[in-house]
Amino acid sequence: MVQITGKYEPVENVNFYEFLVKMGIPEDKAKAGNEKKNPFEVVLDGNKLRFISGLSSKPTELVLGEEGEETLPLNTVVKSTATLDGNVITVKSSKPEGDLTGSRTLTFTDSGLEMKIVINKEGVPVAIRKYKRL
Repeated sequence: MVQITGKYEPVENVNFYEFLVKMGIPEDKAKAGNEKKNPFEVVLDGNKLRFISGLSSKPTELVLGEEGEETLPLNTVVKSTATLDGNVITVKSSKPEGDLTGSRTLTFTDSGLEMKIVINKEGVPVAIRKYKRL
């Protein structure tokens, strides 16, 4: 089985800038966010999952299969549920108001991970962030 716990560094973004702009982020901040190379850390300990990112104000801590609260960049609070299937973690999220839902699919390999971000908002492209394992 592929090791999931680890530190990762962004190496490529696909549609991430466009994704941020369509989500209402000002172009200058979207450009800066797209260019940032902040490390991303994933810790999987039994059924406890933690994401630590330089983009968020605090780490995300979830229990697999249980709904939890998550604070995304720009202090957007969502309800999220994470599942694990082999080397893939899927996090499904929704705003408490129910007006926006989405998912992040993290596929892990020996050399890194690929994160696919999908939001149910019209005109928002699917974004992909690729990371190498540190």
